[in-house]
Amino acid sequence: MKKILLLTIIGLTVLTSCNDMDDKVSGVWTIKGIYQNNESIFDTLSSTGFLVNKDKTCTFPLIDINNRHTSKEVGTWKTLKKGEQYYLQIITDNELFNDTYEIKSWEKVMDEKTYGYAIVMFLESDNTKMELHRSDF
Repeated sequence: MKKILLLTIIGLTVLTSCNDMDDKVSGVWTIKGIYQNNESIFDTLSSTGFLVNKDKTCTFPLIDINNRHTSKEVGTWKTLKKGEQYYLQIITDNELFNDTYEIKSWEKVMDEKTYGYAIVMFLESDNTKMELHRSDF
């Protein structure tokens, strides 16, 4: 009986921690910097909006505007936890964003212009790095 209770508590703890990260990751983000193989590709994006919806869908900018309104513009996401490290996995037909990203940092910072707060998140995969910002109301 004690083993079942212990396993239940551990399971709930893992689910809760992933749900907390899901809440931190979801939202309307702005890409402030994006690098592929250590070279900036920011100027090639069609926009800077990156939507991570609570229903586990996401929408991101395109490099080729001809792919507008196609499966390359949308995807699904989930957070993963390996040890103490969290990851954001994006599944899409878009080759640029289809990857598993280590969440290098997620922090609330003071916005010097508005005196409000912004959330800054850094993501990194084997060949892509992103800096994302989100308003925190």
